[in-house]
Amino acid sequence: MTDQLSASEIARAAGVGRAAVSNWRERDVDFPAASHAGRFSTSEVAAWLDKRRIPRNALREDEAEGTSYGHRFRRTLGLADREPAPARHRGQARHGLTAKVWQLIGEGLREQRGAATTANYQEFILALLYARENDVWQPIREQADHADHDSLATLLAELSITDPLFSGLRFSSEVNPHLLTGIVDGLNELGGAEQPAADRRAAGLLDDLLNEFSSFRMTNEFHTPRSIVELAVSALGPTDSDTVYDPCCGNGALLVGAIEHVRRHLNKPRREITGRALSPVSWRLASMNLALHGIEPDLGGGAHDVLRRDMDRGRKFDVIMTNPPFAMRDWTDQPHDPRWRYGTPPRSSANFAWMQHVLDKLAPGGRAAVVMAPAASFAGGVEARIRRRLVDARTVAAVIELPAGLFRATGIPVHLWLLRAPAESDGRVLLISAKNLGRAAGRSLHELADSDIAKIVAIHQQHQLGVNVLEPGFARSVDVAEICQQNYQLQPGIYLSSPQARFRPAKLAITVAEQRQQLSALTRHAAELKDLVARQLDRIDPDGLASRNSRPTLRAVPLGEVCDVLAGPSGMLREIPADEHGIPVLTPRSLRRNRLVLGKSERVDPIARERLARYILEAGDVLCSRTGTIGRTALVTAEHQGALFGPGFLRLRPHWPELSNHYLLHYLAAEWAQDWMDEHCARTTIPSLSAKTMRQLPIWLPPLDQQEAITEIMSSLDEQLALQDEVADTTERLKHHLGLLIGAGDFPLRD
Repeated sequence: MTDQLSASEIARAAGVGRAAVSNWRERDVDFPAASHAGRFSTSEVAAWLDKRRIPRNALREDEAEGTSYGHRFRRTLGLADREPAPARHRGQARHGLTAKVWQLIGEGLREQRGAATTANYQEFILALLYARENDVWQPIREQADHADHDSLATLLAELSITDPLFSGLRFSSEVNPHLLTGIVDGLNELGGAEQPAADRRAAGLLDDLLNEFSSFRMTNEFHTPRSIVELAVSALGPTDSDTVYDPCCGNGALLVGAIEHVRRHLNKPRREITGRALSPVSWRLASMNLALHGIEPDLGGGAHDVLRRDMDRGRKFDVIMTNPPFAMRDWTDQPHDPRWRYGTPPRSSANFAWMQHVLDKLAPGGRAAVVMAPAASFAGGVEARIRRRLVDARTVAAVIELPAGLFRATGIPVHLWLLRAPAESDGRVLLISAKNLGRAAGRSLHELADSDIAKIVAIHQQHQLGVNVLEPGFARSVDVAEICQQNYQLQPGIYLSSPQARFRPAKLAITVAEQRQQLSALTRHAAELKDLVARQLDRIDPDGLASRNSRPTLRAVPLGEVCDVLAGPSGMLREIPADEHGIPVLTPRSLRRNRLVLGKSERVDPIARERLARYILEAGDVLCSRTGTIGRTALVTAEHQGALFGPGFLRLRPHWPELSNHYLLHYLAAEWAQDWMDEHCARTTIPSLSAKTMRQLPIWLPPLDQQEAITEIMSSLDEQLALQDEVADTTERLKHHLGLLIGAGDFPLRD
């Protein structure tokens, strides 16, 4: 497989049109730069495509949802898939708990065998943390100090029957005694017992433990990831006067998130907090979680399955958030219930039972967020009829498609439904596809960044203010009439990929006019350049070339004799502190179309000017990449004088008066020189070329006037290639935008 590809070859390998590649190059500053010949590094393109997920409507039959263009690109070209992301490092303390204690907790978890013992161990650790914040901790610590394992186990067993929240302590006999003593010692060093409950480190530690343990479910419910909690809370914006309810609260993560939001933004106490748990384990986890966060909720005194028995009948709440089990079967033995006003859900799936229960509990003007399986947006039969009635009743405010991999226990993507109490509205539903947002948080785990959440919430707020949102491929306010035409399906992709979603007449008219003007200007410039190139080519003597039967006898010298060759610093550069206003450091990433672009280059403390003086660039230097894609070159201009160059570059500084730096630039770009560098580089995981090897490169030195003539000829051809590339890109973009008119059914023509 070749190390470099053209834009057309990239498009074919990634399964997209040439226009898509042109758009990537234009809009994304970090898209790999082209070589002198207009080709791109295969490995750099693959790494860049790894970050872009394939839209659902563009997936092939054998591609799972969440597949990246990088995976398709590599598979098409027969390349190995990328290395898995490293596991998260735990070398530092978190919430006052040392790395050693985290290690002990992890060892205990790995010693468990089977689902039951793993769940028991997790509940034991959480109950032990809860005990740490109560009066029972003193005798536990004393027994651990005495290293009397039997007495400690007996004490914990006795405590487990004194309070339902201590019941997990009964599993102490299943824990290695030495690990148990070490964990107790570590928790004892946690500190913070004298602080208010809401400020204790134990609350943050419990959050971490619930998150770590969520890869193995202790109950039928999934732990709600922090980023989903933050998104739901930020979208609903609970206030200090709102009553908050979660009918299936799991470990209480959403209730805690709502209260923390009020404290963070309003610094006021909450009003009524109500939660219901499906199982006794969930009730204990939620009780511990809320207590450690200083919250006194109404959790009903024990487990309650609200779908089977509505213990909150007649009550209304301002804000409701929940993450119920998906497609729960045999969920009721009372199908005729006044809550099912939009239709009785099938016994095979409780999805729409949960949503109707939530709507039944919403106060006038209330708002809700429900984490839901994607199937709820397109399921047929009875569920399709219920979904239609929900939409027609204007109860669905928004459906947000979230990325895959947010949950530790499952890789499936989820949707977040934003509901509202039945009322007259403007008849629109906001549909958002955030499936391409998020960042890697582990081998197969993703999370929404704060900026992702802010972006989604801002769009939602615009929609609420009556703005007709239209962000092609991301978000759109859709009329109920159009949803009706799509059989009331609520998959965001259906509405975001339609021609209407991309059709902005006013903006499109301006864009088409600008691109037409740009194409006309480029065409005129091409005509002028054609004459210049012709004049330059006329300087070549083809008859003289044809009459030569052997290689000309020009003197060839090693590059090191006529040019100072220096590799960039590595270890020394890492010792210099960063400084956003300091000296820029140029790396191969700074190369764009064989030109240097400072952009967002790394910058270091000005002290580097003294310590790394020999690595300061001067105008006229030539930079040549020495790692990865070897042989990419650029000339240092006055704009970059005084910058540093990084370890990925070789700096070439001609000191022979009969060597032109412009000639050197073209010489290095020639196929012969490129082949020589490729053959002589060190073949390791990442190819590299040393300064010592580069000094041995043979370079032909014609007279200086001939070097200048060669430079002028080659530069004119480079300019023509760049112009042709720009013409092709502009034409592709113009064709793409005119295609939008065809798709929208509105292609205006002059009479």
